[in-house]
Amino acid sequence: MRPSLKQIFDEVLRANGMGEEYYNENKKSRLQKIITIRQVVSLVGQYYGYSQQRIGDFLGLDHSTIYHNKMMAKQYCECEKEYAEMVVNVMSELNRP
Repeated sequence: MRPSLKQIFDEVLRANGMGEEYYNENKKSRLQKIITIRQVVSLVGQYYGYSQQRIGDFLGLDHSTIYHNKMMAKQYCECEKEYAEMVVNVMSELNRP
């Protein structure tokens, strides 16, 4: 059974040491931590079969922004070890029974 977008979002927040309240207060900002949350939720959400539109609706973003976030997350995973490890840890936690 695939995790819900809320479960994915919560796990990404936890992996980044961020509370939902802080994210919600700053969700429109360009702070790198906030951008990272959006990117990883976009990447992991699409991995689990959620459409760009559905993820966008959940995050309050356009579907094309979700595509861009996913592509950026893939690039960061290829060149930034800590970023890739965080994504792997999120996926591992979501796959736990």
